[in-house]
Amino acid sequence: MQARSFGDVYGNSFAPNVGLFYEYQPFHSEWFGNFGILLNAEVAFFNGNGLFAEAPPNPIPGGQPFPEQSHTKFQFFAMPITVALDYRFNLLRVVRPYVSIGPTAIGYFELRNDDVAGHHGDAKAITMTGGASILLDWISDDLRWDAYSQNGIKHSYLNVQYTQYASIASDVSFNVSGIGVGLMFEY
Repeated sequence: MQARSFGDVYGNSFAPNVGLFYEYQPFHSEWFGNFGILLNAEVAFFNGNGLFAEAPPNPIPGGQPFPEQSHTKFQFFAMPITVALDYRFNLLRVVRPYVSIGPTAIGYFELRNDDVAGHHGDAKAITMTGGASILLDWISDDLRWDAYSQNGIKHSYLNVQYTQYASIASDVSFNVSGIGVGLMFEY
């Protein structure tokens, strides 16, 4: 039996990913930046069709071979949890570039629409991230005040980042990278 690569089954296009993070800053300076401890939890979802290693032959003499793509649908979920150290620079108090690095535990499982059990397991990785948080407070003073008075939000940011996972000591390789965009709220 020949295994197919992840990209063959699930493709190489955009896949949904939802994540939440919490950062504790034992050192915070509006002039020198911030050192922090970061906890990040995500769920990534991939969807694809099964592929045979070779197109199955047609038992009818002279008939066309069957396609390589099977009728089996696969769904793959990965749930990385990262604990990292980070440093946020402070440029003009508007843009805050940052870097982080830390270990990651990745739980994963696969669902199939046939009677065969999917794979599941866990992996370990090192996660490296670089990005920038762009202050959004200037958009509306009224919205900023409402966010603070109702929810305790001091600042809101547009967060853009590049993340790379490098597998270590795992049966499944999670050597992947991606670009993420989201919102960050400072309490």
